[in-house]
Amino acid sequence: ITLHSDRPILAFARRMTGYKRLDLLFSNLDRLRALARDHPFQIVIALNALAEQYRNQHEYDKGFATLAEALAAAQQMHSPARIASVRVTEYRLAIDAGQTKRAQEALLGALGALRKIGAKGMVATALVNLSDCYLKLHDYDNAAAFGAQAYEAANQLNDLWTMAIARVNMGQAYI
Repeated sequence: ITLHSDRPILAFARRMTGYKRLDLLFSNLDRLRALARDHPFQIVIALNALAEQYRNQHEYDKGFATLAEALAAAQQMHSPARIASVRVTEYRLAIDAGQTKRAQEALLGALGALRKIGAKGMVATALVNLSDCYLKLHDYDNAAAFGAQAYEAANQLNDLWTMAIARVNMGQAYI
């Protein structure tokens, strides 16, 4: 990829939310092309952000395809932080798409990367979300085990909110 320093850049990265209106930018391609012809500019869209946009539009298949491309790039770069980011986005997309098993697999992939980079708060969140996934899959032993791990990780951080969710998940698993 080559960026030109003499042209403005429209960049979409990190979180893609509805108010950023990426869909509006591409709603009239003829107008966009004419604008680019008269006033050259560059558009950079991070794959993770693009997948978030697809999630917002409920275009799950496009989102998963985009994330597969982003994950391959992150793995090729040997970047645990990028791998974790992509897998967490995949988790959110899978939850929204009603694909709990896929969400669980994405979080398990993220968990290893998060531990590798020492992101303790995100580890606690991933653990509590895994506990929730296992509850939805009716795997109560794993729900309780991940709930306990989440509670311990959150306790070390004094994260009362995650501790409370972990306790609820453990209670539901034991019932």
